[in-house]
Amino acid sequence: MFASIRYYKTTNAREVIRQVNEGFLPMISQAPGFAAYYLVNAGKGVMISVSIFDTKAGAEQSNRLAAGWVRQSGEPMLEGAPDIHVGEVVVRRAKNLAVLRQRNLALCPLPTTTTLFARKTSKLCISEASIYRPPQA
Repeated sequence: MFASIRYYKTTNAREVIRQVNEGFLPMISQAPGFAAYYLVNAGKGVMISVSIFDTKAGAEQSNRLAAGWVRQSGEPMLEGAPDIHVGEVVVRRAKNLAVLRQRNLALCPLPTTTTLFARKTSKLCISEASIYRPPQA
């Protein structure tokens, strides 16, 4: 398993998130060997993209896909060239869906195309990578 990690500077994190959800995510998820994709808002205009693939070639291909997408859609929102790193994933741990179901977790739809898990008894949506609290009605 290999990862490509790309660091971007942006002037508009919300728009980057929206466009990645609508344009880049559907494209990269169809790439051969795709395993996972994460976009992290690190604050202060820093966005970190993590693509996980079965092979190093897949991770490197994700960089070419990202570069093409940025040229076509994201360039106005990004400052300068991204800092890119590709390497083998040497330590990992993830919870599987069976464990989440045993802990009484359910799917929690968000206002984007992302779906996280939420405890059935609360309004808190959780995942291994992020926490989202829905706006109060």
